[in-house]
Amino acid sequence: MDELSPNCRDCDYRAQLDAIMESSFDGMYICDGQGKFIKVNQSFERVTGIPRENLLGTYAPDMVKNGILDKSVTALVLKTRKRTTITQHLFGPNGVRECMVTSTPALDADGNIKYIVANIRDMTELIKLRDDYARSQEVVQRYSREISRLRESSGYIVAKSPQMERVVSEAAQVAASSATVLLEGESGTGKELVARFIHSMSDRCNGPFLAINCGAIPETLVEAELFGYEKGAFTGARADGKIGLFQAASGGTLYLDEIGCLPIHLQSKLLRALESAEAIPVGGTKPKSFNCRFIAASNEDLSALCRSGKFRMDLYYRLNVVKLKIPPLRERKGDIEPLCVHFLKEFNQKYSTNKRFSPEAIKTLTTYSWPGNVRELRNAVERAVITSQGDLILPADLPAEIVAADSRCDGNYRIVLDQVPKLKELLKAAEEAALLKALAEHRSTRAIAKALGISQASVVRKLKALRDSGTNMAIRE
Repeated sequence: MDELSPNCRDCDYRAQLDAIMESSFDGMYICDGQGKFIKVNQSFERVTGIPRENLLGTYAPDMVKNGILDKSVTALVLKTRKRTTITQHLFGPNGVRECMVTSTPALDADGNIKYIVANIRDMTELIKLRDDYARSQEVVQRYSREISRLRESSGYIVAKSPQMERVVSEAAQVAASSATVLLEGESGTGKELVARFIHSMSDRCNGPFLAINCGAIPETLVEAELFGYEKGAFTGARADGKIGLFQAASGGTLYLDEIGCLPIHLQSKLLRALESAEAIPVGGTKPKSFNCRFIAASNEDLSALCRSGKFRMDLYYRLNVVKLKIPPLRERKGDIEPLCVHFLKEFNQKYSTNKRFSPEAIKTLTTYSWPGNVRELRNAVERAVITSQGDLILPADLPAEIVAADSRCDGNYRIVLDQVPKLKELLKAAEEAALLKALAEHRSTRAIAKALGISQASVVRKLKALRDSGTNMAIRE
């Protein structure tokens, strides 16, 4: 460019140079052959937060001595006499900034450094964006793994009712921790499925999941199963001994079902093991460490067992870090039909059939109270798949006790007779129940009459009789 040639007037040259430097977004400065600042642009002021008048006349390498830079590119160029690019940290009024600096020496005819021209770019925001992106990718990958794990484990639990959706949500939340979990619920409600779900959603999912039913193993063997035993510990013991479930479950989860059946003397040993993460094998003297998560379950109220002296209170408090109550099937009717579909699919595949439920069969199944809970329902579906003659499962294909319970139901109400009543008393009780039900839903005699299919005058008369008998009612005409 002719305008910048050495033949131009000196003032014009400096004006042109200033204009070029000030138009640069990157910080720029020029030092003389000794590293002294002679020109600084406004972008350098912006990056460093230091006014240029405080820099001009000072020496760039001194910024390291003054604690402004961690290293000086100018000092490196003065030493190497070569173009140099480094990353440096700037400690200024704008906080810690990470910058990339390229410094180029301009040599005179004798090969000496006459000027040093440097370009500085603030990389802090770019690095922050890069780090934020990396962290966001980690979060995305973590959630992707959690979603995949949840999808893989979704087959464990069928939860359509609000009650079970809440249980599954709480189980997923507690799975992320290492806290001991206590599951309480009636037999057959699916406590082990919830325990497996927690394990599958935890960081220990790749470790073992071991389960022991404390009530199904003879008292003399429970201790050996849990804590292991040394060789020759008792008659019939293996010659080389055996590790217990505590050690075998290390890195994973140990599920203690029916914990309330554990003998009192073993409860104290279990408490010590939980507190110390060590267990002494039967016949041994030295404790062995383990690293597993504990999930305990009971179909009885452990707090009630504590009050009766059948369960140690201190062990109960140690187990009861997080308690999840699994509701019985009769309290979560919304799960019955989805469970029926789930089990039907399972047994159709197992027996190579193509069975399906009739609407009447579904109604019968959803009406039943299921004292045996999900386990009883599963068995009923399997029986129906095996014994039904055609592809359509009818109420008659269901177990007799389920059909018998449904036979006491008519429409949307149920009449259960524990004994043969006087017909007059039965009719009176049924009429009163119908009136009170209609009153609870409609609250006006006109609407009640329409719902019951009788006249408003009859409703007024019958409700008056109820009120006179001592029943509290709020009635609008």
